[in-house]
Amino acid sequence: RGNIKESMAHGRQITQNIIEGYIADAEGAAVEEKNQAIIDRIASAISSIDQEVRNNPVSETDLGRIMSWVQSRQTTAGYTGSFADWAEANKPVRLEDLIGGH
Repeated sequence: RGNIKESMAHGRQITQNIIEGYIADAEGAAVEEKNQAIIDRIASAISSIDQEVRNNPVSETDLGRIMSWVQSRQTTAGYTGSFADWAEANKPVRLEDLIGGH
């Protein structure tokens, strides 16, 4: 009927349905189910780590050694306390810059 906007909306919906149907695994489990299973495993791992840390706190001596090591690595990397400044100063060379990008 000449309604391009409506046709585009229907096209998007059909594409979404096709993609969702295509991205199912051999057993037919939807991607959302797989993602939820991954999220559940990560949450369980975080909970275990949290419990371990609570049951075995880091001593002040060990914490001091860790902080000294971190500070030495930051110094080696030229980090001065501002990530934005460090990132700007340490940008990788881009191909566009090498060839005079457009």
